[in-house]
Amino acid sequence: MTLRRNLLALVLLCTSCSLYAQNNDLKLWYDAPSGAVWERAMPVGNGRIAGMVYGNPARETIQMNEATLWSGGPSRNDSKTSLAALPEVRRLIFENKYKEAAAPAERTFRSNPNNAMCYQPVGNLFLNFPGHDQYQNYYRDLNISKAIATTTYTVAGVTYKREVFSSHANNVMIVHLTASKPGSLTFSAAMKSPQKSNPGY
Repeated sequence: MTLRRNLLALVLLCTSCSLYAQNNDLKLWYDAPSGAVWERAMPVGNGRIAGMVYGNPARETIQMNEATLWSGGPSRNDSKTSLAALPEVRRLIFENKYKEAAAPAERTFRSNPNNAMCYQPVGNLFLNFPGHDQYQNYYRDLNISKAIATTTYTVAGVTYKREVFSSHANNVMIVHLTASKPGSLTFSAAMKSPQKSNPGY
């Protein structure tokens, strides 16, 4: 009987924890902008179009990436030595000898030379907001359950809000800008790309 009560209590606890997690948005939040530090920016993406949102009030930076922009074309990444080594690696794995299997896999499975390519940045989108150097009540977050990066702050009694997300359904990145006072939203936009075909401005 005690075992049944303990199991019932455990099930109820797990259910309540699951409901709590579903009813509360999971967020990363900060009370300071990213500055120029890439690791502090908030990532958004839809599997094809992605961005790192820095959350800087006076000069917002969104570093953008798109899946078809990468450093190479189709190439052979298979190794000529992997097929012969595969049976031994499999045997070691099935015997739960993972460390022993890692060494021959590392030695024989990697192509030589390594033809792996990497994604390239499309460029940076800059949104310049004059007079927003002096701000108060700063807050930014990444709502993980909604995949939206939000930045809010106040300048001269006006609250500004930026929301950035990448829509999977529409295959676009959205930047939604609002202000608490009509007519107070003024900005300029520019883009700079490291790609040679588009040196930027």
